[in-house]
Order: sequence, then C-alpha cells, then structure tokens
Amino acid sequence: MGSYSGLYFDNIQVDCEDEAAESVCRILFRPADFLQVPLRKVPAHLRAHCKSAYAWALDSYSVLSGSAAAAERRLSILGYSRARAEKAWSLAKIELIEDAEQGGDDPSLGKLRKGQAHRFGPLSYDEWQKKYTGILRDRANGIRDNSAETFLFLEGLRHTNMASDPLMWAAMQLYAFEPVRLWADITYQIKYEDETTESIFGEEVPSRFTHAFGKITLLTEGITDSRILSTSLSGFYPEARDLYSFVDFEGFRVEGGASPLARLLRGFAGAGLTDRFIAIFDNDAAGHEALISLKRIALPSNIRAIALPNLEFARDYPTIGPTGKLNADINGAAVSIESFLGRDALSRDGELRPVRWSQWNSKAERYQGEIEGKPEVSERYLAAIKKIKKPEVLRRKFADMDALLCTIFDVFA
Repeated sequence: MGSYSGLYFDNIQVDCEDEAAESVCRILFRPADFLQVPLRKVPAHLRAHCKSAYAWALDSYSVLSGSAAAAERRLSILGYSRARAEKAWSLAKIELIEDAEQGGDDPSLGKLRKGQAHRFGPLSYDEWQKKYTGILRDRANGIRDNSAETFLFLEGLRHTNMASDPLMWAAMQLYAFEPVRLWADITYQIKYEDETTESIFGEEVPSRFTHAFGKITLLTEGITDSRILSTSLSGFYPEARDLYSFVDFEGFRVEGGASPLARLLRGFAGAGLTDRFIAIFDNDAAGHEALISLKRIALPSNIRAIALPNLEFARDYPTIGPTGKLNADINGAAVSIESFLGRDALSRDGELRPVRWSQWNSKAERYQGEIEGKPEVSERYLAAIKKIKKPEVLRRKFADMDALLCTIFDVFA
C-alpha cells in the first residue's frame, strides 16, 4: 500500500506497492491477457501513464488487459472473496482504533493515529468504499484533494496487518470500484529487465506470496471424475484452470472409490501437509458413508471434504430395483459426476438412463445406486464440450456442471 504502479481498474490508477505489483498482476491476469502494441493503441488513461513513465517514446508498449470478472473469480478461489475482503477491512478498522487508544511512546505518531481512528470510527464498509473510490475517481479526472483530511483517510489502513497482504488490498479495491476491465503496464519489466510473459507468469514465487500461488489439489473417487472436472474447468473457466491440480491415478496407481479417498484424506491430515486439498465424494450411499467416517476426525483448515451437490431433476429420476421400474429421489443415493453432464448425455433412445439399485448401505442408511452406462455418458459429454469453444456457451448449455464448478470455487472463498 501507499504507492501507485501502472495498475488500473478501468481508467482508475489504483494503489499497489511497486515491489508487489508483478505478483499481484500474476493473480489478476493470465498470459493470454498480454498485449504488445504501439502507443496509439493503448487506452487514453494508460497512454498518459506511459508518456510520464518513460523518458522517450518506444516502438511498442507491453500491457496486460483482462476481465475484472475473471480476476474476481481467481481472487475468490484463492480466499480473497467479497466476504473475506469486508471482514479484513473490519478487522483493520478495529486494529486502527485499538492502536490509537493505546497511544505509544511517540506523541506525534499517537496524534496521527487518533486522527485516523476518528475518521474511520463512524464509517461502515459501504461508506468507506464510496469515499475511497470517490477520491481516486476525482484524481483520475484531474481533481486532487491535498487536505489533511484526505491524507489521513487514505493512509488510515496503511499500518494495519491487512496492509501486509497486497492481494487482499487489491481485492478490496476491486470490489470497491466494480470495474469491467483491468489494465497494467509491464513495459519496463519486458524491455529493461529482460522479463518475458513466461518468466512473469512462471513458477518462481516471492516467499510472501507462497500462500496464494500454491495449487489446490482436487481429489476425486476416480480417474473418470478427474478427467471430467479437469476438461470442464479448461472449457468453462480457462482463467481458473491453472489454480487446480489433480491426482495422477494411472501414474501412481491410486486406488479409486469413496473409502480409499477417505483413507487418503486421513493420511494427508496425519502427515501435516500444508497444501490445500478438496476431496469430492459422490452424492451416493458410499460417498456419505465415507463422509460420516471423516466426521470422527478433525480435518485441518487446508483440507476440505464435500459431496456432489443435490440436483433438482434427480428428485424424480427413473430407477430399476427389486420392485421394478420406479421414479425416485436419487440425491444422496446415486448421484455421481455423470449426473451433472446434461440430459443429452444422460439420455438413451430419448429417455434418461435409469439408476440401478444394488445393495443396502447400513452405515449411510440408504440403498446404493448407479446410472447405467456411465462410460458412454461421460464420452458423449466430453465429445460435446470439445465442439464448443466459448466458455459462456458451455456454462449456459451445461448449467448443472457450471453450478458444480462454482461450488468447488467457493470451498476456500
């Protein structure tokens, strides 16, 4: 906090410390957002920045231009959601007021903090957002307020714990401004520091940002589930795919199924691993039995276990059992990843493939069921999404899969 780099939310130059700007941009943007263009093709607000930042005109300028919605999605997945940002602001406000009350050895510093606390005390989060964005929008329009009042307001959060996390501060500003596009000038890094898009978005991460750049590993009940989720992530939300990794079932000969997944999770918890994991169980009898077994241990906060969510159409789904054919609610008893692949993939000869009931699961207190012909369902789905290149079309056409991906996104949000 406290300096202004070449990072813009729409046409507003936002507050981001220079040393953290590159790492912040690695989260807000993707390599596909990189542009190298002549000055005349740079937006007016960034053109003015480039003219003031470089002593002479260059043949081309290196900029990043990305969707604010995509940036918000990535921030939320990593734990910088709107709710978390508001909570961080509230904690910073409390810290500011408490520090002012405690005073300190330096009378002038104590007086400064009391002035800041006085200005923040009555403010709500919404009021702070409006006032903060108003000041920076005025600056973008050439109106600068250099009063002590404005200085104390802008510097108010600078000495709180929140200020040590540039990603949280970037998220807080993003949610305040509600921009459409984000821009960043990285000409200096490309031209004078011999950086490339590969090095900027590479594997090396400053130690203060390791918590944000570690991939979240998705653990599933089998190779088909992982294949479907991985392919869906790439198609539906390409900007989020690099944030996740999957277990290599074939390469490491990992056993599939609900019980082995629960054992794997207990092993990770016992080993004290610090990486983030999400175990995704089928919403069936075996999955719920495994989840019940996990309730007997306290999983650390970096390891989460969820079941596939309920589906509305699954409340009245064709089944086959000892009593013959009957429509039933299969949520919690026979919902697998294939249930999220759309009616076209689930249908055979114009009708939904039925669930065939097998045995009674005494621990989960329900019957276990499975959709007939699951391999064909998954292959039809994967073939269908391969033909569609636009993420927004995929999200509309396969709404259940979209909802499942959003459920996964929210686990650590």
